[in-house]
Amino acid sequence: MVELRIMTADEFQTYLQQGMRSYAAEKVKAEKISLSEATTLAKVNIKHYYQMV
Repeated sequence: MVELRIMTADEFQTYLQQGMRSYAAEKVKAEKISLSEATTLAKVNIKHYYQMV
């Protein structure tokens, strides 16, 4: 049986960091940009998304 629970703050931070790294890696592959630029874009896009929610 699956049980849902609220993430802890530490779990959420880990989730965000993993998500940013994955998003940046995909941007590097898809758009042929540097990892530094992709990481910056990931941070901006994730920050923007969570301000909208």
